[in-house]
Amino acid sequence: MKTTKLLLKIFLALFLLYGLLGFFVLPGIIKKELVLNLEKVVARKIELGSVSFNPYTFELNANELIVHGRTGERTLAGAKEIYLNIDPLALVMGHVKAKRIEITAPFITIHKNQECGFNFSDLLVENEKKLPEEKDTSNSQLPKILVGKFSIIHGKVNFIDDSGSEPFEASLEPIDFRLRDFSTMEEHDNQLSLHIEIDDGAYIDYRGKLNSLDPLRLEGGLELHSGRLYTQWKYFRDSLGFIVADGSLDASLHYSADLSADPMQIDINQYKLQIDKLRLQDLATKEDVLKLPLLVLGGDANITSKEIKVNEFNIDGFSLSVNRDKNGVLNWLAYFPPSEPEEHKSEKEDKSPWKVSIARADIQTDKLEYEENYTKAPFSAGVEHLHFGMQDVRIDGDKVRIDHFDTNLSDFSLKDLALAEEWMRFRSFSVGGELHKSEKTDLDIEQISVDRLDLHALMDRAGVLNFSRLLPK
Repeated sequence: MKTTKLLLKIFLALFLLYGLLGFFVLPGIIKKELVLNLEKVVARKIELGSVSFNPYTFELNANELIVHGRTGERTLAGAKEIYLNIDPLALVMGHVKAKRIEITAPFITIHKNQECGFNFSDLLVENEKKLPEEKDTSNSQLPKILVGKFSIIHGKVNFIDDSGSEPFEASLEPIDFRLRDFSTMEEHDNQLSLHIEIDDGAYIDYRGKLNSLDPLRLEGGLELHSGRLYTQWKYFRDSLGFIVADGSLDASLHYSADLSADPMQIDINQYKLQIDKLRLQDLATKEDVLKLPLLVLGGDANITSKEIKVNEFNIDGFSLSVNRDKNGVLNWLAYFPPSEPEEHKSEKEDKSPWKVSIARADIQTDKLEYEENYTKAPFSAGVEHLHFGMQDVRIDGDKVRIDHFDTNLSDFSLKDLALAEEWMRFRSFSVGGELHKSEKTDLDIEQISVDRLDLHALMDRAGVLNFSRLLPK
């Protein structure tokens, strides 16, 4: 009896001592070691507010973590709270099991300076130096890790760019990430979710499953909403010659992938792109050069076999303005930066062409305008309405097959700008048929018609026809 009481007292004493060490001593040690090791890794000053640890439930809380920037720089990163709950019995059994990992209000600041350098560039250089030599890991196994729930709550990314003509700042917030029932065990469904909100109503939403890590198989869906495109345009305005005055973009896709296969298998089971009320203006004149009320594109694709299927392609009511100056330069060429020369491609790179099939395409315009100043007589051409449709289109490299197409133009006019004369006008023009192009081009016109064609042709005393003035200088 005395022995039992003595053992009980010893057990209670050890239990209390363990609690005292865990609650009051261990947090200080953890805080000190955590700060020292983090400062060695990031080469920056680290601040950590408080650390608490429950030795009985193995719950760890770290509060007010701040990673300072280098001298003269903004704060690099931080978090309001980091919570970790480990299962101690799992450690005894030889694997890691985290019941819950939660990071509250983390943030990171990405700063691009006037010399186009980033505030974290030194970390990338140091990591490259420390990378160990590649080892054969073909027979290695992943460690046994289980995570019940991993969460990032209300995260934030600050982006600052001082390299352009004007400083640019944007933020991504809130960023919410959820990972449930994660495991490195085979054939285990790992639930993933990610939600990011950007300025002006834009967001990215992801839902998916990591079916297995070895082999790496995953599936899921992604949705993107741009908000007002003007906000995103402000970052690229130094390299573009136009203004995105209005418009929004929505995109979504569902995918499945086996990244361990050779070659990798990636299927886009369904994709959709929609652009609404897009309006572009010339940067210099502030005049509208493109209005696109609606564009819808949808279908599926197999990335591995390089096949794209378009089930739906509609453009409704867009207006376009094009002009060529006296030097023969089109205005649209000045709107985009010049393309860089292609780098030498590897001999191993897949050079097989993409295969594209379009079930149906329907394009309707409200107004097309073209002004030509590179000819002997400047002229303008305009179409009030155009409808172009295609069915059963197949493209395979240089081979093109269109089983049926039809084009209808309404109210076309051609005017001499110098003399303010109208040289040609017709109320409507329509043509339809099919096109096959391989080694040779076969164009089969099934129907063609012109309604109310008015042509003003004039030859001067020197025998020069007025239409010849439309030729380039």
